[in-house]
Amino acid sequence: MKPNIKHKDWRTRFGGIALALTATAIAVGTPIRNVQAQPTDPGQISEILEQARRLHDELLPVAQRLGDAALMTRLRSLHTQWLEARGHMQGRRYRQAGLLARRNLEQLRQLAATMRKIAQRLPYYSRLAERNRELLQVLRRSVGPGAPPEILRQLTLASDAVERAQQAYARRNMMQAFRLMEQSETLLRQVLRFVGRSGLTAESVQRELEETGRRIERLVAMPDLTPQASEALERARTMQSEAESLFAAGELRAALSHTLTARTALRLALRLSTGALTPEDVSAAIGHAQELQEMNAQLASSKIDAVRTMWQQAQRQLDQARTHLEEGRLRPALETAQNAAKLILTAIRRAGVTPPPTPPNST
Repeated sequence: MKPNIKHKDWRTRFGGIALALTATAIAVGTPIRNVQAQPTDPGQISEILEQARRLHDELLPVAQRLGDAALMTRLRSLHTQWLEARGHMQGRRYRQAGLLARRNLEQLRQLAATMRKIAQRLPYYSRLAERNRELLQVLRRSVGPGAPPEILRQLTLASDAVERAQQAYARRNMMQAFRLMEQSETLLRQVLRFVGRSGLTAESVQRELEETGRRIERLVAMPDLTPQASEALERARTMQSEAESLFAAGELRAALSHTLTARTALRLALRLSTGALTPEDVSAAIGHAQELQEMNAQLASSKIDAVRTMWQQAQRQLDQARTHLEEGRLRPALETAQNAAKLILTAIRRAGVTPPPTPPNST
C-alpha cells in the first residue's frame, strides 16, 4: 500500500520538526559536567536525571508529530529506565542510580540524533523513494540474465529493500524505512557501476530512449506550463536529442547517461508546472549527478587530462551544491548540480569510450 501524501502536506505538517529539535541538538551536544564514568555523588546524579527528564520532554512531542510507533516505544522504554534510576536514587542506592541515569541520558541523546536525521530527511523521502524505484526499473531492463551472479543478487536485494522500505513507510516506521532505503541506494549504486563498465546492450538503451520520448510527449501535451517548467522541458528535449545522436553513433553509455539526465529535467519540469522550486527538486538533481558518477566511475582515472579535470571539477561542483542545499540556497544549489551533471556528460563524450559488446548469452 502506497501512502497517499503530498509534498506540500508533508512540509506543512513536519516543516517545523527540525526547528523543534534545534534546542534538543544543543542538549545532545552538551557534555555532562564534572561527572565520573560511574557517578555516585547524589548532586551529580540529580543533575543527570534532570537533563534526561528535560530531553525526554523535548523529544516526546516531536516523536508524536513524526507518528513513528517505534520511536514512541523506544521513548516509553527509556522513561521506564529513568523511573528505575530515580527509584534507586530515592532508595539511596547511588551506585545503581548513577550507572542507570548516565546510561539513560546517553541513550536519549542517541535517540535525539536519530530523530533529527529523520526530521531533516523526511521532506525528501518521497522523492528519494521515487528515484530509487525508477533506477531499479532501469537497471532491471539493463542487466541481462547473463550478468555475474553477485550483480543479480545485489539487484534482487535492492528490489527487496525498496519494497520493504515502502511497507515500513506505510506503517509509519520511519527509522526502518530510512535504513532500508539507504541500503537499497548502496546496492543500486554497485549495480550501476557494473552497468557502466560492461552491462549495456543496444536493446536496453533503446528501451530507455523510447521511455524518455514518451514522457516528453506527455509533458508537451500539458497546457499552461510555467516559464520555469518550459525551460526545464526544453533542456530535457535538448538532452534527449543528444542521447539519440549518441545512440546512433554507438555510444551506448553516453546515450544512457544523457537520456537519464533528460528524465531528471522532465521531473523538474513537472514539479515546476504545479509550484515553486523545492528542496526535493534540488536533492533529486544532486542524486542524479551522483548516479552519473557511479555509472561512469572509470573516467576518474582516464588517460585524457581534460577528462580527469572535468571529473574533478564535477566533484567540486557537487560538494558545493550540497553546501548550498544545506544552507537553503535552492536555486544556486540546483544550477550547481546541473552544471556538475553537464561536466560529467561532457567528460563522457570527450572520453569517447564505448563499453565492449555484451555476449549474446547475456541479453
